[in-house]
Amino acid sequence: MSYFSRIQLDTAHPKAREALLMAGAGDAYREHQWLWRFFAADAAAARDFLFRRIEPQGGQPALVYTVSARAPLAPHPAWRVDTREYAPQVAVGQCLRFELRANPVRSIRSDGGARSVRHDVVMHAKKQRMAANGVQHWKQMQAETVDPTYEMVHSAVSDWLLGGDGKDGVAARNGFAVLDDSLQVDAYLQHRFPRRGAEPIRLSTVDLSGVLQVQDAERFGKALLAGVGHGKAFGCGLLLVRRAD
Repeated sequence: MSYFSRIQLDTAHPKAREALLMAGAGDAYREHQWLWRFFAADAAAARDFLFRRIEPQGGQPALVYTVSARAPLAPHPAWRVDTREYAPQVAVGQCLRFELRANPVRSIRSDGGARSVRHDVVMHAKKQRMAANGVQHWKQMQAETVDPTYEMVHSAVSDWLLGGDGKDGVAARNGFAVLDDSLQVDAYLQHRFPRRGAEPIRLSTVDLSGVLQVQDAERFGKALLAGVGHGKAFGCGLLLVRRAD
């Protein structure tokens, strides 16, 4: 059994500020640690939930959606948790609108290397562009050879999601296709999460949306429950879907 939940602060609660401070508002690393409190378990337990933080608008508090193997329980009375059982039924050919916050990386084997290393697809495209133009630094690129940032991000992320050159992308591997011209690529960001006594965690995120069509119902059903791609501990990978018009 899986569960789909909506978590949001009750700003009218007399202890709302206390609850917000406990969540580490504004600190992405603390926020992802805080979510564990809704899924109390043995310290050695593996993470069994996905989440997506929706940024606040119009003065509203942040909203978090989760898909989990256990129903979340609020660790503080100021947090509202609305939960329902989640057993999505999908069929081949079905069209759905989707939203996805993703960590777009590829595993690339270095020359002569014994193992693959994950690379941010946008930064990898940037390095390839510099190498093709024989420069060491991005600022050395002549203006006429540099794509506008959005176009470069859109191209690199689209290739990651949709595939190309005879290779399947993330979408095909997870049982769906994105309908022509519906893909929106927004909010590409690079994050750095400091850690006490350890190297900072670095990852990038991008927000994707559009209309998908189910190609493999079994694979797509698994993707809805298990997520897509990497960075799931930091709010990536959760596919939010609804009926397409």
